[in-house]
Amino acid sequence: MLLGLHTYSFHLHGMGQNWGGHTLTWPRVMDIFKLMDWAVDNSLDGLHITAVDCESTDEAQLTKIKDAARDHGLYLEYNFSLDEEFDPRLTHTLEQGIRIAHTLGSDIGKVSLD
Repeated sequence: MLLGLHTYSFHLHGMGQNWGGHTLTWPRVMDIFKLMDWAVDNSLDGLHITAVDCESTDEAQLTKIKDAARDHGLYLEYNFSLDEEFDPRLTHTLEQGIRIAHTLGSDIGKVSLD
């Protein structure tokens, strides 16, 4: 069995999706790379991430994240929506979501139909 964590668990640290349209009133205190360190320190096998966590979905950034996950020994699952109600940063076409997941080296791309 593999143990993973979805980044919305760290919403109050500035990770994951924006729940209910609310914006944090303080600066982000964690990024995807710090979260990878935390995941390893807590014996996790992987992370379930979104575009919010990537900060950018350009190929260079996604490759940097992929390489960091590999170096940390973590799997990545990419989660996206076809029509996110509260946080449009999570919305991609199916083709975009698959491209991002592939570039991240993710074996799993999870789509929601929000």
